[in-house]
Amino acid sequence: MTIREKLKKYDLSDQAIIRHGMLDHIRDYELIGQVNGQLVEQEVRFVFKASIKVEFQNIVEPRHYLLDDRLLDMSRQHESDYPSGFVWGVNYATVYSGWSLIENTLELSELSQQYGFKLYRIEFQTNAYKLGLIFHDVKVELVKETKKTAPQHSV
Repeated sequence: MTIREKLKKYDLSDQAIIRHGMLDHIRDYELIGQVNGQLVEQEVRFVFKASIKVEFQNIVEPRHYLLDDRLLDMSRQHESDYPSGFVWGVNYATVYSGWSLIENTLELSELSQQYGFKLYRIEFQTNAYKLGLIFHDVKVELVKETKKTAPQHSV
């Protein structure tokens, strides 16, 4: 299965990234996504093996980037003096407008030659940040699946 096929199996476009970061052994980068369908909600783990470069860039506009800790807690939104800013407490970022896999660039070619194995670049665009990774392979696994119940219609 190609890298692109692995990533498309649980496509994160218009879905959520709920956490990400280097694994304890600092070779691989983990990304946990939430994929919502009409009948099922899935939590998916992506492990980007041999991640040699990670780029993170906040894109929340400075006027919405408030440090008020109440924005970390969704349950406080009902408070009359709740600040108007980016609500960090949602605890996820929406992958919008999506992600792109880049397979051939001069940088990737040079790095692949230096390291002795094929490297790829993936870029995620979310509502809160941009995330770019240069990696060798990806392991994708379903962590949890929850079936949704159909709404009951009254007659």
